[in-house]
Amino acid sequence: MIDTPKDDDWWVLSKHVDEHDWRGSVLSNAFVDAMLLAFIRAHPLMEKGGNISEADRLRDARRALFGIPAGTRNKYYADYAALRDMALGYVADRSGEIPADEHGTYVCQPEEIDCRSLKDLALGALEKGLANGGRKEIGTCESSVKRLSRKFVSEFDELIRFAEDDSGVKLITDKTRQLQVLLGPTSVPMSLTSDFIRDLKGIV
Repeated sequence: MIDTPKDDDWWVLSKHVDEHDWRGSVLSNAFVDAMLLAFIRAHPLMEKGGNISEADRLRDARRALFGIPAGTRNKYYADYAALRDMALGYVADRSGEIPADEHGTYVCQPEEIDCRSLKDLALGALEKGLANGGRKEIGTCESSVKRLSRKFVSEFDELIRFAEDDSGVKLITDKTRQLQVLLGPTSVPMSLTSDFIRDLKGIV
């Protein structure tokens, strides 16, 4: 069985790197897409009349480089922005006081008085995503809320840690900029966005 690396050591290379499946990591997927988008934006299509969107070019690049067909991207990554918004709301409702177990893992307690339910947090995240140009949901609102709530509970500890120090977006930003600096002497251009969160919400 192939182990999936933890997100806090997703960039560490070793002689066993080929034994890990990076496609299961939220941060690995986010970094790959941020990196590919930086190349795509620095190399616009030269053909006249070319009307291929960034999302289509990103899917084509992922398929060509990693053999990942369009429409089969990591589902947790596709919901990353909404789940992050839910985590930020969860933490804000509780003034940052989140209980942890004896191992230091945060414990989800959604039924707190004067706090929004997971359903309300999910609805708010979906509405915010649409308002910011995010992807439209294919299924019903109810099915989307159930999907986000289920993922939120299963990834609760990781999501709360991201919400507390914003380490997820910071890692994506820092690593992509490091790659830009690394490739600079080779004259390989990259065009970095100023708002990585918008990319996470807008690209399907």
